[in-house]
Amino acid sequence: MRKILFVFLVVLAAIFVLTSGSSKVSAAPIVMRLAETHPQDYPTTKGDYEFARLVKERSNGRIVVEVFHSKQLGEEAAVIEQVQLGAIDMTRVSISAVSSFVRDLDAFQLPYLYRDAAHMWKVLD
Repeated sequence: MRKILFVFLVVLAAIFVLTSGSSKVSAAPIVMRLAETHPQDYPTTKGDYEFARLVKERSNGRIVVEVFHSKQLGEEAAVIEQVQLGAIDMTRVSISAVSSFVRDLDAFQLPYLYRDAAHMWKVLD
């Protein structure tokens, strides 16, 4: 009985040692799609590309953001719906497009709502 137990423990130890190797398996990067409605040289699109660069850099290449500019993935309303469905990971759209989905956001578009730019940023921050 002791021999059987000894052999069982040796086999179990061998299986543990052989299956717990430290070889590093490189996983494929996570690719995220970002939809932008403006052209490639527009300031917000440049910001999208900078965001993509920073994500890749700070995740050590594990996350890659692909920027689709110039309405390549659709108009703002269609892109928002695609984000809701999970077909697109993220987007940058105007408040007017989002307010068609969340009516309360229309308040931020009222004319003369803010006295000046400083007042606007105080309210929005």
